[in-house]
Amino acid sequence: MVEMRQMPVPTTLAPELAPDYIRPRDYIRPVLGGATLACGYAAAFAAFRAVVSSGAHSVAPAELLYFVPFCALTVLTSAVIHHRVWLYRLRKYGVQAFEVYHDLDMPVEEAFELCLASSAQLRDSKIEKCDDANNAVTVRVKGNFWITVDRLVEISVQKIGENKTRMKVKSVIKLTKVRTWLFEAVWGPKWQPLLFRSDFKRNKKIMSEILSFVQNVPNWDHKYLPGNSFDHLCLPGSERAA
Repeated sequence: MVEMRQMPVPTTLAPELAPDYIRPRDYIRPVLGGATLACGYAAAFAAFRAVVSSGAHSVAPAELLYFVPFCALTVLTSAVIHHRVWLYRLRKYGVQAFEVYHDLDMPVEEAFELCLASSAQLRDSKIEKCDDANNAVTVRVKGNFWITVDRLVEISVQKIGENKTRMKVKSVIKLTKVRTWLFEAVWGPKWQPLLFRSDFKRNKKIMSEILSFVQNVPNWDHKYLPGNSFDHLCLPGSERAA
């Protein structure tokens, strides 16, 4: 596996890669979200029991309120664990634990074509979006339903000098729209980057596979031409950004 610790890191990083990204006040949002979710479940369960019991003794909503603090405490515990694990990995491995950067001695056009080629090396993967304007490609890696979920891998390149290009790779969990909405409703948008990159080993493996291909490919001189067909690499319903 490619070592990811001694690599270039840009001075401008995503806000969630800062050690102080999550502050004590940010714990309030998931606690309230967990409590609200518990209230909803309690009300729905009480209504269901009232209908099923048909006039017999049913569980009153007040009797279910004990579930609210339990759910809020569970979400709070999960938030503390996720935050501590995130900080541990960030301090031990640096930003390379979540995003990989690599400098290439080639023009942007060649580097972007190399990114497209590297994405094809991922098993069970298809290009979901190709952004010509920003030299970025998003690849969906199919997961095993029983073991792991799908991944969205974003590979982008940026010119940093004459025939010098910096490649960036990041991998996040891909959930269904309903599950994504539920996560954001409970946790809030600020916690989402932590939760969706929590599968550290799987994400690191994907990023390492791409980096290994890029570092070991010999004499790469293919250039990407905007407008080229990539239909054979795309998922049904995927899009090309103008």
